[in-house]
Amino acid sequence: MNSSSGKKKHMLSEIWESNPNLLSDSALASQCPDIGKYLADILTVGPYYYYIINVKNYELSNIHAQLSHIHGFTQPPIQLNEIIDLIHPDDLEFVQLAEKKSIERIITDYSDSILNWKSSYCFRMRVADSTYHLFHHQAVHIAVDDDNKLTYALNIHTDIQHITQENSGLLLVQSLNQEKEYIQIDPYEQEEKTKIPELSKREMEILPYIANGHSSKRIADLLFISVDTVRSHRKNILKKTKTNSSNVLIKKCLEWGLL
Repeated sequence: MNSSSGKKKHMLSEIWESNPNLLSDSALASQCPDIGKYLADILTVGPYYYYIINVKNYELSNIHAQLSHIHGFTQPPIQLNEIIDLIHPDDLEFVQLAEKKSIERIITDYSDSILNWKSSYCFRMRVADSTYHLFHHQAVHIAVDDDNKLTYALNIHTDIQHITQENSGLLLVQSLNQEKEYIQIDPYEQEEKTKIPELSKREMEILPYIANGHSSKRIADLLFISVDTVRSHRKNILKKTKTNSSNVLIKKCLEWGLL
């Protein structure tokens, strides 16, 4: 892990590398897993892209074509520092704190199962027209070595500027196992556990369609149920989430990791 390996340092390098139980030093390109299962359920509430990070050298692979289009790259970026350079200067401190808190939480309490967790938070990034949009960032650990140290991570970025321009300032660490534990953390303060609203299976089916702006009639047609049933479920979803509009619902569900 030195300059001779071609590794490009970035602002998160020191944070990630300071924990000896986190990153592997033996990641090989041939070990990169199939990411299809992680991407199958991506909700496109806005323009999005994804990429995989090789944590040995911070090189990027499996780069979604939209990344260059959204951010105005003439050639796809090959190193993580090229992505980090897009972050709004005023959001850099928050991103560093969020990453530090995420690592502390996962490594301290769940070091034996780091593949079962993902973290998410929001920050502003420069887009092709040189303005800044708010993006929802999700990071999923997708491969570890024999010592249970991370080898590859999948990052997914979604432009949510059309939904909200206000950053909640919260980090969410969420389990991917059946227990669905969910921890909401203010990186500047002490963390607190937050219970995710318990939506039914049908409500969870309807939620992505609401987020994509489909009408009740369209959702009914897609799910082969009545319009009245859809309206009833929509009403229950708003009640359970304590929201009063689709825009607020989507914003909260992004924060909770339900979308």
